[in-house]
Amino acid sequence: MKSTVFFILSLLTTNLLTATTLDKPSMTVYEAINKAGYQRMLTQRIAKCYLTIALGIDASKHQRHLDGSVRVFEDNLERLSEYAPTLQIGHQFDEIEQLWTEYQGIYNQAYNLENAAQMLEFSNKILVSCNNAVILLEQYAIQQEQAKESSDPQEHLQLSVVINISGHQRMYSQRMLLYALALNYELGDQTINIKRFRTAMQTLNESYTKLLNYANNNEETREQLGLIATNWEKLKQQLLVVTVSEIGSEQRKKELLKALEMSESILFASDELVFLYQRLQD
Repeated sequence: MKSTVFFILSLLTTNLLTATTLDKPSMTVYEAINKAGYQRMLTQRIAKCYLTIALGIDASKHQRHLDGSVRVFEDNLERLSEYAPTLQIGHQFDEIEQLWTEYQGIYNQAYNLENAAQMLEFSNKILVSCNNAVILLEQYAIQQEQAKESSDPQEHLQLSVVINISGHQRMYSQRMLLYALALNYELGDQTINIKRFRTAMQTLNESYTKLLNYANNNEETREQLGLIATNWEKLKQQLLVVTVSEIGSEQRKKELLKALEMSESILFASDELVFLYQRLQD
């Protein structure tokens, strides 16, 4: 519990996402899945922040969030590359590093709608690569648990999957808003934007149901899931306002800002949930 409290306090102190630890202890595979899943979320958060800056929606705050997200991504990538337990996983992190260099080349350009459209598309490419890393780590965790003489190895197999699913909620909290922005300002291919926006909403719903049905939930995880559900219902209503309602440009910015703030609540609540599941390994 102390690690998660420290994490939240560090967020409040710096007003941007920061690393959860200062030193570099050896990590378990569950921690690696968590951290790699966090990278997945950051790819969408960086693009979302870039779009909000380009659109002039509370630009100074989102510049701080973007800068903080970049620092965390780079730190996590270094630590995960050092951890990589197999050559295949190591090669996957090498691929992410190459894509990250390209991603930096885009977000370091001037903030305008043309570059924002590039950010939107490339964020999906690097997301896929980060997700592949999570899948490989999850498969590795399953192999490790199968090799152990455990009284209940299936419990650990489920846990690695659950950590991955709960990590997905963090990512979709950012991805939904990224594509809500794209839809509102007609960036890129609108047909693709609508599909990805709807998929993000649907998948978050499905992941919540899977987590709710996890057999080894305890009082803490059930309480956290309840908090996420409450925040999610509020965000869904707000997303209807910004994606369906006919409103003026200035009012649209205000409503989008409300949705952005609501998505932060889901992000932080989901992040806490991942740590709660990670602690179940003990």
